[in-house]
Amino acid sequence: MGGARPIIKTTLFCGNIEEHTYGLYTDGGGNEFNETCCQSDIDGNSYVGVNDILNLVSFWDTDNVNVDINNDGIVGTDDLLQLIADWETCT
Repeated sequence: MGGARPIIKTTLFCGNIEEHTYGLYTDGGGNEFNETCCQSDIDGNSYVGVNDILNLVSFWDTDNVNVDINNDGIVGTDDLLQLIADWETCT
């Protein structure tokens, strides 16, 4: 093998625990492992609010995977409805 080790830094791992990460890599720090994550928390501040809705609207009708809450390939009405349903309470 080539011996190159990827550096993983400031990454949010959703639906995982640290033990799920295997292989040779360098921990660059700032990584967060969560067994569950809130897709509606677009800005990653652990709260669904105005900034999340502004982010969603700014990527409306695109395929931006970071804002496509329901993972259907397009940012649209279903994503907005999910964000509203998760408003403030998403954990």
